[in-house]
Parts: sequence; structure tokens; C-alpha cells
Amino acid sequence: MVDAALGTTVTVDAILDGLTEITIPAGTQPSSVTTRRGHGMPHLRSGARGDLHVHIEVVVPDRLDHSDAELLREFKSRRGRDVVEVRSTHAAATNGGLFSRLRETFTGR
Repeated sequence: MVDAALGTTVTVDAILDGLTEITIPAGTQPSSVTTRRGHGMPHLRSGARGDLHVHIEVVVPDRLDHSDAELLREFKSRRGRDVVEVRSTHAAATNGGLFSRLRETFTGR
């Protein structure tokens, strides 16, 4: 969570290139996708390399000790915004495109 907010570099195991460093920019949101051009699988006919899509999952800690919780409360109070930072994906799905509506229909979300 902190690394996604501040930005970092992580090492991932690319399909053909082995270990590859990926830069995660500051402010990266959960379920973001970053692309490394030319680092994916080769196309069958041309042999040209495709793109490697890295799906970023931000892990929010489920257990905090007292000092960590206090630091997060201080951070929240310093932001001083009235912006809701936890959003429901249901509202986006009802106003979304065709695939969002199909997903909602089949999953009941």
C-alpha cells in the first residue's frame, strides 16, 4: 500500500526474459495494469514479441498494531479532504459499458 502510494521498483518473473524490474509509479491504484512493450510472448507467424501486461494488486494490511493505526489516522487527518477514498465498484458497473453490465448480470453484483 505504501509502495503503491510512494512509487517503487519491483522484480517480476517475465515469461521469456527471466527476472525483470518494473517501475511502479507513485499513486498507483489497485488493479492497475502496466505494460512493458516487446517483453511478452512472440507472435506465431511473425516472431515479433508482444507486450507484457503486469497486473498490480495493492495489498492493504488487515492487522495493524496501535502505532501503525495511529500513523494512518494522522495521515488521514492531514489530508484534510472530504473525498471518499473507498468506492463501491457496483456504481461504476451500472453506468459502465457492455462488459460491465454482462458481468453484473452473470455474477449478480
